[in-house]
Amino acid sequence: MKKFLNKAVLFETLISMKYIIILEFLVVVVGALTKISEVHNSILNNFDYFRSYLSIDIIVIMMILAAMNFLISIGVMGINKHKNFLFLSSQPITREEMVFTKGFIALSLSFINVALYMYINYIDFIANKQLYKYFLINYNNEFLIKELILLITFSIGFFTYIFLINGIVNNGIAAIITTIAIPCYPFAFVLLAHSLVPYRFRGFLSEILDYILSNIFSYANGEKIFKVTVIASLIIISICAAVWKLIIINIYKKIRIENMNKLFISNTVSKIINILMCIVLSLLMGNIMVAVVFIFLNIFIANPYQSIQMPRIILLISSIIAAPMIYKMQNKLTKLYGSN
Repeated sequence: MKKFLNKAVLFETLISMKYIIILEFLVVVVGALTKISEVHNSILNNFDYFRSYLSIDIIVIMMILAAMNFLISIGVMGINKHKNFLFLSSQPITREEMVFTKGFIALSLSFINVALYMYINYIDFIANKQLYKYFLINYNNEFLIKELILLITFSIGFFTYIFLINGIVNNGIAAIITTIAIPCYPFAFVLLAHSLVPYRFRGFLSEILDYILSNIFSYANGEKIFKVTVIASLIIISICAAVWKLIIINIYKKIRIENMNKLFISNTVSKIINILMCIVLSLLMGNIMVAVVFIFLNIFIANPYQSIQMPRIILLISSIIAAPMIYKMQNKLTKLYGSN
């Protein structure tokens, strides 16, 4: 570990992000105390209060942790990421050291946040053990361990994703936008393209989704959840370790200095991202055209078949027409901002 950990980069990065560290610690403390206060109030106001493993408070804590991890990633990688990379590349430091040190800082700060949050929860659990034992079902040491495993696994997966994106996107601002856009992409695609899917097939997909979610919740509220959580976490951590070893380290090692001023590390990555963005933007334009035709031309008359088929046809034709123009515009913007 010592041969990959560069002390100069470690201390320089920590000093540069001191305000982010202070802010995130304050947010974690306030978030933990707020959640504890909400649990206490729920017990006092509702004696049938039940805290399930997938309750809203855990989801909120994961969202707060994601926001804090995102701030950590910005502090570690920097807004002017390519300039920072060029500077470090000119120093007596290998790229493996650079990536390992920054990854170590990010994960360490995230684990400290998780440890601080869990410590506050554990102190509250000890202080109010009898109260929780009487009113809260399954709120015990095993529950806290499950929560700890879940948050640690979430942090490892989150930073694996962050470093992978930062490895293929050179510009810091573009990396931030890409990081946010990729998880939103499936939802945007489904939302914009749903009218192209036949109604019968939509019902079939809805039934499959309901079946999957019901099984997930039955496991989450069942006795096997601890084993399922541990096994799933081990699998996810193993996959993340393999991604770091086989993909992320190799990406950073193979980045060419002359490509650092470009928006993406290669033309292949640029084309893939532009195509994915082009699909969503084209579908967006198609949906706008459907709305325009529907509102202003009012062609969806009383014929049921026509009222179903016309939006689908307009969406498909409009998206196909818009796609080449959007793709060309994206390529020009990529070249323009990639040359800066």
